Amino acid sequence: LRMSEKLDLWNELVNAFELGVDKIEDIEERVQTHLVLAQLHRDRLNDPDRGMRHHRRVVDQLDPKNLEAICALEDYYRAHEQLNELIAILFQKENALTDEIEKKTVFNQIASIYEEQLSDHGQAITILMQYLHRLENQADAPAPGQADLDQAKALADEADQQVALLAETVDQAQNEL
Repeated sequence: LRMSEKLDLWNELVNAFELGVDKIEDIEERVQTHLVLAQLHRDRLNDPDRGMRHHRRVVDQLDPKNLEAICALEDYYRAHEQLNELIAILFQKENALTDEIEKKTVFNQIASIYEEQLSDHGQAITILMQYLHRLENQADAPAPGQADLDQAKALADEADQQVALLAETVDQAQNEL
């Protein structure tokens, strides 16, 4: 690698590794090679799109709970405002996590995307309710805090107001017809 840096042969080095990565029999070694290739594309070759494809291969084909690849994809999708992909990878991240507080944070992030960026308050409520329902089914999980309950109630109230406003608009439109 040092010789490649001195001679600026990164493209050739990366291409050689890419040709051989699928021939690596050990899955963990193949995962690590994809992660290194992704980093090289991002940091040395200034090609984050191609690096993202290596992270995608890790989570799609080799190790769906690889947090390094998941977090890199999360950053990529967030930076490129690919919200549907971001939501999907956040769900995958939640699946990979073991800490309930971290899982709660991920659910809050997903609900926030639905509420603030996609203006889908109903789906935001559904996500928070899904989290609360999961907590009810887990004896060892921490109980939701008052802030969680207040947030879910506030979202439900806001959704009710939007439904009432929409119903009023529909009624007005029908009266005008």
